[in-house]
Amino acid sequence: MSRDVVLIHGTSETGELWADIRDHLGRRGWTVHTPTLRHHDASVTNQATLVAGVSLLDYAADIADLTRGLDTPLIGGFSLGGLIAQLVAARTPHRGLFCLTPSPGPGMRLPFSGVRVLGRHFLQAAPWRKPLPPLSWEVFRRSVANEQDEQTAREMYNGHLLFESGRAYSEIGFPYLDRGRAARVDYRAVTGPVLVIGGTRDRLGSTNILRQTAARYAHGQYVEIDGADHMLTGGRFLPVMLRHLDQWLADNHLASEPHRTHP
Repeated sequence: MSRDVVLIHGTSETGELWADIRDHLGRRGWTVHTPTLRHHDASVTNQATLVAGVSLLDYAADIADLTRGLDTPLIGGFSLGGLIAQLVAARTPHRGLFCLTPSPGPGMRLPFSGVRVLGRHFLQAAPWRKPLPPLSWEVFRRSVANEQDEQTAREMYNGHLLFESGRAYSEIGFPYLDRGRAARVDYRAVTGPVLVIGGTRDRLGSTNILRQTAARYAHGQYVEIDGADHMLTGGRFLPVMLRHLDQWLADNHLASEPHRTHP
C-alpha cells in the first residue's frame, strides 16, 4: 500500500519550505507531496494582486483535490498551512494529521506579540481586498526566527518573500464577520490521531492556542519544545521536532496500516 504524505506550507512561502522534512520522510519510505498554494509564485509579476482575494476555502479545496487522488494520505501543515491542513482533514479521508505551530481557529486569540506583527495590515480600509505583504527582515528576525542563528534566519527569510492573501487572514482574524465561516474546522469529523507541535518561544502564536487546538480533537496530542521559536521546519529545532514526529508515527502505527478517517 502506498504511503503518501501531503505537506502544506505557511504564509508567504512555497512547498520548498518542507525540503528537510521531505528528505527525512522520504528516507523512511514515504512518498512526499509538497504542493505550493495557489498564486504563490514569485515569477508572476502580479502575484500580489492575484493572491489578495484567495479564501481559505480556495486553499483547502485545492489541497483536498490532491489528497482525494491519493490512498489515505498523512496530512501535515505549518503555521497557516496547519490551519489549512485541519480544514482538509475534516473533508477528505486520511490516516493522520500533524500541525506545526498552526494558525488559530475561530475562538482562539493571538497573543499581543502576534497581533503586533500582523495587525498593521488591518488598520487600512478593506484589508480583505488587499494583499498581506511579506514581513520585513527585522520583524521576521525578531518575531519568527528569534531563536535561530543569524545565517539560518537569513536562509529562512529568503523563503518568506511572497505576498499573502488578505482575505484569508481576514477570515482567520474576524471569523464572526465571515458568512462563509471559512476558518471553521469540523473537529468531530477528524477521528484519527492528531499531533500539534509548538515552541515555548514562539512569538507569532502561543502555547495556549496550540493546547486548545489539540484538545478539540478526540485523539489529539500536544507536544511542546522548550526554547523553540515559530520555525520548526528547519534550523536548530528541526531534529527535536522530527524525533517527536517519528515517535508519534510509530506510536499510532501510521507508517504501516492507515487509520481510515472518513469525514
